[in-house]
Amino acid sequence: MKAISIISVVLILILSVSAVSAIPLDIQIKNGKIPERVVILDSKMNEVYNSTGKTNTSVDLAENMYHVLVYYKGVPYHRVVELNRSTTISLDLYEPSSDTGILISPFNHILVRQSGDSFEVIEIFSVQTPENTSFKGKVYLNIPENSFSPRSPDVPMWQDENGFYFNLAIPAGEIRQYAITYGLRSDNFEKMIPLNTSFISILIENPEILKSYENLEPEGVVEFDGKSYFSLFTRNATPGSTIGITLSPTSVSRVDLGENKTQKWYFWMGVGIIGAIVAILGFQGYRMRRPDIEELEARKDALLSVLERLEKDLESGEISAEEYARLKARYKREAMKIMEKLDRIKSRMEVDHEEEE
Repeated sequence: MKAISIISVVLILILSVSAVSAIPLDIQIKNGKIPERVVILDSKMNEVYNSTGKTNTSVDLAENMYHVLVYYKGVPYHRVVELNRSTTISLDLYEPSSDTGILISPFNHILVRQSGDSFEVIEIFSVQTPENTSFKGKVYLNIPENSFSPRSPDVPMWQDENGFYFNLAIPAGEIRQYAITYGLRSDNFEKMIPLNTSFISILIENPEILKSYENLEPEGVVEFDGKSYFSLFTRNATPGSTIGITLSPTSVSRVDLGENKTQKWYFWMGVGIIGAIVAILGFQGYRMRRPDIEELEARKDALLSVLERLEKDLESGEISAEEYARLKARYKREAMKIMEKLDRIKSRMEVDHEEEE
């Protein structure tokens, strides 16, 4: 068997002024790639180490939970570690591609609701990289031409002659999810699909405003976030294909759809409008938010719902056994990562609470 080359980068952090011992962090790159930069952030997302020589010496280093970012060709590989003892991180670094054809979007959920005489749209979509290729480049959002005031809550959004886009830098084998909002000036909503997308749904808060739809199938009434919506959906959409709906403003504020007509709706990897946006780590000067337990719990619940939905889709024959096995392994792995992170945060909070007492 061919030997795997190991490149180790050892970083010494002094975790307390009063402490006399140093805590070594050993980063092992298994496939022989050489990282261009290593950045370490504390739990408040302050930079405490940078391999380029930049260090924030005013940060209290008496913590033991840190975020480690290993950059390779502009793509950050992120790990959360506890540096209260000697720690080793093993990573594979992969060559990045700017070809959006390698990307898959497991879901795209679009919420449409009336706002006065116009309409408000909230899109939540995912981007997934293959197991052995990272991505670094532009992903165009294909916001409809009749839209206005587009924005993204947490992620910088750019515009050129081809439209609005995100600059993404995503490691191999990972999933990111993003949200954008905008208004519609007219009653026609037409969306061109930017990526190969497994599942797309449009949720309409008041079905009275829906007049017609194109390249979509009615799912019926669904329940989300304590409210009932009329849902349209499609599967396995390809880049350049379009979906569309025609709307008409109504004076009815909202139609009561009735509890007996609602059905449980499982997001395919969606955490929905509750604001769980996975941060992009590839922007210059970026600092991650402090981990939020409610957000992580929502992401965990969404992943567990995905796994339950996969079981049903396998039984109904909507996906093959091979596709089921691949998706189940990936989403289960993501769920385990989130649960491990939750355990670390909760353990740290318990320690902080005991220290306060």
